[in-house]
Amino acid sequence: MVAPMPKTPRHQLTEQEQQLCREALLSLRHERRIRRAQQKNASGGDATGKNKKASRKKPAKHTTPAMEVAQSKEAEPLVQPAGRVLRGEDKGGAAQDGCGAKETADEGEAAVEAAHAEVVADMVESVVTSVGTPVRTPTASSCPLPSGRQAVRGVVQRTASAERSRKRRRRVLQAYDGEASVAEDDGEVALPVPQIALACVVNGDANLMPAGAEQCTGLNSDEDPSLPEDCEDEEGDDDDDDDWVEDWDIGHLSDEDSDEAALDLPDSVCLTAARNKKTMSMMRTNGWEYDPEKFGPDPTYAGLYDGSFGPSDSVMAVADDPLALLFYFMPPKLWSQIAVESNRYHTQSIPLRARPIRSQQRRNGVEVEELCDVRRRLAAVPEIMPHEVLRVLALLIARMLMPIRKSIAAHWSTKQVGALPTNRFNLFMAKNRFFHIMGYLHFSNNKSPQASVDRAWKIRPVVDVLQRTFARGYRAPPVISFDEATLPSRSRYNPTRQFNKDKPHKWGTKVFVAACAKTAYCMRIEVYCGAKTHLRTPVPKDNNTGEAAVLRNLNALCPPSPTSPWRLVVTDRFYTSVKLALELLHRRFYITGTIKTDRTGYAKGVITAKDYKTVNKKKVMIPPQGTIKLAQSLRFPQLTAAMWMDRTPVHLLSSGGSRKTGTVMRRVDGEMQAVPAPELVCDYHRWMGGVDIHDQLRMQRYSVQLCYKTRKYYKTLFLGLLDMALVNAFIVFRHHKKVNNKRPPKHFAFFETLMEQLLAIDSPEAYTAIESDLCAGEDSSLASTQRIRTRTNSYGTPVLWRWPSP
Repeated sequence: MVAPMPKTPRHQLTEQEQQLCREALLSLRHERRIRRAQQKNASGGDATGKNKKASRKKPAKHTTPAMEVAQSKEAEPLVQPAGRVLRGEDKGGAAQDGCGAKETADEGEAAVEAAHAEVVADMVESVVTSVGTPVRTPTASSCPLPSGRQAVRGVVQRTASAERSRKRRRRVLQAYDGEASVAEDDGEVALPVPQIALACVVNGDANLMPAGAEQCTGLNSDEDPSLPEDCEDEEGDDDDDDDWVEDWDIGHLSDEDSDEAALDLPDSVCLTAARNKKTMSMMRTNGWEYDPEKFGPDPTYAGLYDGSFGPSDSVMAVADDPLALLFYFMPPKLWSQIAVESNRYHTQSIPLRARPIRSQQRRNGVEVEELCDVRRRLAAVPEIMPHEVLRVLALLIARMLMPIRKSIAAHWSTKQVGALPTNRFNLFMAKNRFFHIMGYLHFSNNKSPQASVDRAWKIRPVVDVLQRTFARGYRAPPVISFDEATLPSRSRYNPTRQFNKDKPHKWGTKVFVAACAKTAYCMRIEVYCGAKTHLRTPVPKDNNTGEAAVLRNLNALCPPSPTSPWRLVVTDRFYTSVKLALELLHRRFYITGTIKTDRTGYAKGVITAKDYKTVNKKKVMIPPQGTIKLAQSLRFPQLTAAMWMDRTPVHLLSSGGSRKTGTVMRRVDGEMQAVPAPELVCDYHRWMGGVDIHDQLRMQRYSVQLCYKTRKYYKTLFLGLLDMALVNAFIVFRHHKKVNNKRPPKHFAFFETLMEQLLAIDSPEAYTAIESDLCAGEDSSLASTQRIRTRTNSYGTPVLWRWPSP
């Protein structure tokens, strides 16, 4: 669908024209005030008690400049709205009063005509002088004025809208006073930018907006506006080395690359029907068979993939070491780039911090430093190194394992209080250094052109890396669970914040997750950046964000191919629809999930509402628990619409799910009983929990994100993404122990080992050795890793890290 052409922008006034308009507005307003004051003084001494009493009863009337001119001449204006006549209440000398008023009004009209002609002549002359174009000045002879009544009526019509928007003009004038100094310093006139219409994007990233995203994003702001925070987008020095390298080198992808290239699938009957609105509308009423005796063969996910799946060979090679797993999903190149961006952000913030520091010194009454000295002192702070970022991560993990409710600064306290343990954070990093690194932790360049079109640009580099490493670390399973996860963030400046009342953390950034239904391994993530960015995708045609998200992520995870094996995706009612089922059948995917009953094309005959009736003075649910209604599509026999009565009606849609009757366990009257249900309901209960289990491991067990609150929303989101990587590492770690017939490790023990290994990297040389070993992948690298493993750090703690042989 092609977006309509934007409207032609209006003529932009020059600075001289704007100044003339402002002066005219101010002069008219000043004249009205003078006339009102004169009228008030004149009527104050002559009014009798009767007139005062009558004036108090009458409500205030809306007046215009022409009416005020007539009133100043002590006459009643004859200007009446269209369709309105003089009232017949005035008796006696109404005709004589009308004649006198008419003569007075003619005099007032003449005065108004002369005044307006003079103002118009002055404005035209000023414009001619500023522009330099010879324009003929209108005079009384060259541009004759209309009659008096028409002139007054035109004045009334022109000033009616101005009177209604008096308050708005006052705000404009006040805003102009505040912007005058800025315009003088810049030497430019800031003109309003016309609204840009978003075009339809057929090929491209759904998260990117072509233009105008800076108006709807808050990429640079803190969570608490009352706390002082440095600006992020401004820079004191104009450096030319702020170019952002978007393609991060995170290593070579070897055995995880698919041998099958993505091919364009030919059009099929399913695809044609899914994109035909008329066909889908007719399918709701005439496209289903409700008689079970007329159903076709029972579908059982024919041709479902039954090959090997699970962690890939490359990740299993390092699965016995927690630190190696962390570096697999978040490579050393990522941590090096984070250190580079943090240092760049610190350099950009120095000019902005220098002046507030001098102002604080003046308020405190101490010696005020020179501005250059303050900047020099701030620039003298040692640069942030990658191994220091890892050490900060280790301290956050330690706080997660042994939290202190007071504050994170209490971990540096060496005071002994009763039975409370003494904190040891000061043995590994100074407190000021920790807060310096956390304060300037950054992941992308604010000066990048993508920062104005991508709402998730602050964390986009980290998301891109995790998308690649998550996908290469796992072979796609036959059953995929697709759902949304939430990265908690209540910051009102977060441009990706969403509200979901059904989540434990209702405010946060929504992330689409495709996980393994059996192991809960997260294979694919996509940050939801808003409906306006995701709606501009070519499929599906009903502009539904949920369906489009399923297709985008499945196409990226399993590229469509005519020879690719069949797989099953399990979704909830936010994503499931008849259109999506047909689209996925075209891409060799089955689907099973709950569905909203108002979806286009869904079987109308299976929709059931819950009701109650009284039997023997006892309330009974209708229909009873365990009731089943099924419908089969006439044109596509794989599609099955089902209604299963639990405590509430549950409506489902499946393409390939079995219609046979099974059982599920439910508690009835305090006892567990078997309740009949279709097999596709059992499949949904068995496979839908992949994303939910991943969320439980991420937030309800141990979470780095929830143990430390930051003022910048993107740091909170980064810690949430870090939790996802740690959960995947723990899942692979347990899988490695299981296949080697070893006792599965505890979650706490996994984080303990990882924390000790991170603390052991205490120098740039150790980090460089690890990075070179990962990049080289040669047998000769074992010598250096063995040396690192056997030595001890400066605090006497043995280094537990070792890199497994390739």
